[in-house]
Amino acid sequence: MNPPAKNRLSRWWPALLCAAAGAAVFQFFGNASLGYIKSASLFWWWGYQWVNPESETEHGLMILGLSAWLLWRNLRKDKSYESYETHGTYDRTWPALAAMVAGLALHAVGFAAQQARVSVVALLLFSWGVLRLGGGRRWGAAAMFPLGFLVLAIPFNALDSAGFWLRLWVIKASAGLAHAAGIGVFQNGTQLLAPDGRYSYDVAAACSGVRSLMALLALSLLLGYLNFRSWGRRGVLVLLCFPLIYLGNVARISAIVFAGQWGGQGWGERVHEVMGFGVFVIVLGGEMIAAWLIARWWPEPRDAEKGEGRRKK
Repeated sequence: MNPPAKNRLSRWWPALLCAAAGAAVFQFFGNASLGYIKSASLFWWWGYQWVNPESETEHGLMILGLSAWLLWRNLRKDKSYESYETHGTYDRTWPALAAMVAGLALHAVGFAAQQARVSVVALLLFSWGVLRLGGGRRWGAAAMFPLGFLVLAIPFNALDSAGFWLRLWVIKASAGLAHAAGIGVFQNGTQLLAPDGRYSYDVAAACSGVRSLMALLALSLLLGYLNFRSWGRRGVLVLLCFPLIYLGNVARISAIVFAGQWGGQGWGERVHEVMGFGVFVIVLGGEMIAAWLIARWWPEPRDAEKGEGRRKK
């Protein structure tokens, strides 16, 4: 039997009050690093990253929309209110209160250290506590992955140094493929040059794969989450994302060199624009094929039982 609607709604009033208090904290005392973003609002700081090309976090809006859809999907999928009936009030509320307190404490650390990224993680933790307080176990379980998914919408400057080495590996592999095809391209640092001067391309940081890494990593994680229940199978898809991104960017740079060799500088630049989408096709296509192979050759227990039942019939 489901609990009365009045009982369920009464749980949301304290949750909404906590949400309002937390929103005020993150709005007026959210960002202590008033450098290139002169706003004390953590919401403004985070949202600005999604529209600022230099932050390389323009996939943030996509992840925000997907997170909202995942929350709606999870709530729609699990309509059970059993936890209201079988568990006591203390059992229902203490995880929510602990999460909100931990979120505020983590934000205090981030604010004191002027690390807005830490405060964003604190905001997500606090938000989970609010949803857990208002909606109980059902909302807490439904919101866990969508809020964790939003971590991939946080800009990570640590990827810049990793991107430099990834860029060099991509350039070296692309030059090797060109040499194997009989194209005598020269490599000078991050530049690829034709011996006769027909073309010259400087492989920018964006072409290393770092810019697309977080977006493609998010899509790979989403694909695994929607197709599998076990984190082992989901983890395989996530790990596979890294070599696929490398291969996709090698294919992109190699295609630019081949086009430049055959049609000159202009053709290489045209291929550069087109192959930006080609990287996504290569990575997502590889991930979808991998998901199909995992479902076929490494089925989850329930799927394996269904397959056995069909064969017996």
